[in-house]
Amino acid sequence: MLKIPRETCIDLDQSLGKEWLVTNGLGGYASSTVAGVNTRRYHGYLVAALRPPVERTVLLNNIDEEVTVADRTYYLGANEYPDGKIHPGGFVHIEEFILDANIPTTVFRLGDVVLHKTVWMEHGHNTAYVRYSYVEGDEPVHLVLHPMCNYRDYHSTTEGDFDWNFGIESLQGGCRVLAHEASQPFWLTTSPPADFTQTGVWYWNFVYRCDVERGDDDRDDLYLPGILRVDLQPGTSLTLIASTEDPAATMPLVEGSLEREQARQYKLVKAAGIKEVPGQSSQSDDPYESQVAFTAQLVRAADAFMVSRDLPSDGTVKRVPSVIAGYHWFTDWGRDTMISLPGLSLPTGRVREAHKTLRTFSYFMRDGLLPNNFPDAGSAPHYNTADASLLMFSALESLSNGTGSLVTARGLFPVLADMIAWHVRGTRFGIHMDPADGLLHAGEEGVQLTWMDAKVDDWVVTPRIGKPVEINALWYNALRVMEKLKLSLGGTLRRGRLDMPDFGALAEHTKASFRERFWYDAGGYLYDVLDGPDGNDASLRPNQVLALSLQPDLLTMHQARSVLKNVREQLFTPFGLRTLSPQDPRYIGLYRGDRRARDGAYHMGTVWAWLLGPYFDAVAAVEGAEVARAEMAAILPDLRRHLSEAGLGTISEIFDGDAPHLPVGCIAQAWSVAEILRVATEYGK
Repeated sequence: MLKIPRETCIDLDQSLGKEWLVTNGLGGYASSTVAGVNTRRYHGYLVAALRPPVERTVLLNNIDEEVTVADRTYYLGANEYPDGKIHPGGFVHIEEFILDANIPTTVFRLGDVVLHKTVWMEHGHNTAYVRYSYVEGDEPVHLVLHPMCNYRDYHSTTEGDFDWNFGIESLQGGCRVLAHEASQPFWLTTSPPADFTQTGVWYWNFVYRCDVERGDDDRDDLYLPGILRVDLQPGTSLTLIASTEDPAATMPLVEGSLEREQARQYKLVKAAGIKEVPGQSSQSDDPYESQVAFTAQLVRAADAFMVSRDLPSDGTVKRVPSVIAGYHWFTDWGRDTMISLPGLSLPTGRVREAHKTLRTFSYFMRDGLLPNNFPDAGSAPHYNTADASLLMFSALESLSNGTGSLVTARGLFPVLADMIAWHVRGTRFGIHMDPADGLLHAGEEGVQLTWMDAKVDDWVVTPRIGKPVEINALWYNALRVMEKLKLSLGGTLRRGRLDMPDFGALAEHTKASFRERFWYDAGGYLYDVLDGPDGNDASLRPNQVLALSLQPDLLTMHQARSVLKNVREQLFTPFGLRTLSPQDPRYIGLYRGDRRARDGAYHMGTVWAWLLGPYFDAVAAVEGAEVARAEMAAILPDLRRHLSEAGLGTISEIFDGDAPHLPVGCIAQAWSVAEILRVATEYGK
């Protein structure tokens, strides 16, 4: 349980930088800051995935509350307007902020009255709950809610219009809201029913300071459909329900909904084999000080990324598992999913979902490639990736080794063999095996294919056209996995229509070329890219650690030790690996500014947390598990502290390359959480 004290809550410099997030397993979510100020256009109390897990739409943006105690009214809301004005300043009444089982509660002290505001979602539904509980006091209070609504894609902002009036239908305890004729209706209701007075007015010029800093659209107009009023007695509560489902469906779920979500969260931890006492709070200033508390919280954090996707099947639509890459603005990505699956599933006991996710992505394979990502608008997936397909072999091997079962491998073997065949003969975007050296070439002008994929308009920041080092480490690994599976599955394979080369012979050719050609003797590490438009690229980057972590025999021991030494000395930080050596004149140590500046720094020095996974695997492979455990122990205090920063209870996407390595980018990233959970479980004991 994380508790943030009053002195932090009322300090805007601190509380605006701490964000909470609750999710619903569909890609929808609720999120804001400890101070209650929405600092991003992505914030809101109901951001619904109208076509799970995409088409995320901001419906209930924020709530302004008023509480009258005797003859004094307290204003609990907090919004930012132009010139940095915060109004009303409700954060000054916050006594404490609590994150318990990933459920946020803001504690307000209003004289002798204490009011709790708790937010959670109904798992599997685009339904958010906001409960106001009167927990301390002697006299009735009058609560007034102003639910500020929107209807927009979560990447955009709204410009209100006096001629644009939402359709509002008053109901008992709330209303039905229809932004326009083609929109999805949603409902705002209360339990027990509050008095609802329809207003239908626009409020103007809300400012999102994080978007100001990022150079993105930062002004929003919000629509107030009406006002809710209720008298609360001590010991009672009011729950506001915001949902895309009508009250006939949501009202039966309200009673016991919070207890169900709390139980679900604790069940996640129990399924992971972690013995945790519900509601227990650490007496230390570090609530995640113990290994149990740390891993339990990462298990909960992992849950946010495990979502469902609607998949057409035989004229119907069925829901299948997928993985959201990050919050707030990522959808499900092939690369991120394959990297994340072992960490999201093996330590959490969710292997069945992981296997189904592999099958989901295999359904979308085209020309030997898995999708790079599924667009927000729900349109056809994009396939501009050279690594997602190859990462599938690694994910499958980890899951098969972790469970001792080859059932999924047997079912996917024809798909995997087809992937190899496409790569050998050549597929989209110039991806093909060079028969001269057995190495994979990938890339064409104007397209980003590797995980270093930043692109601004027509500028590909790190094009890496040629033979990237991690692509070829993944290629070698895929060939070895297929060689092993072919032997293990033996006569159970249906060989009739399979195009199966000699995987072992291809692997040996690749290994011999890799050792000779990628070795940069002058630096004592590996080239980042071979045979590019400008020759070989000797930039010292972290991509080479995959050559150590996936198949340790890919390099000689001398090469492996030298690579690890350079990576440790120049790239390693407590939060991940830098994407470029600080000794490189192109290095950018801070991730700041508008989109062009940020994307220019994204892979030019910025630290990525997910790289701790292959790094510790490399350390264990080259220097032994004891060394990996010692290094993990040294950085665990920093990682534990990070769970109380930025995205509370989760791990950020990236960090500044320069100390103190402040968290930036997405507040919650699947592969960050997954890889740190995986190696913390393996090497953190």
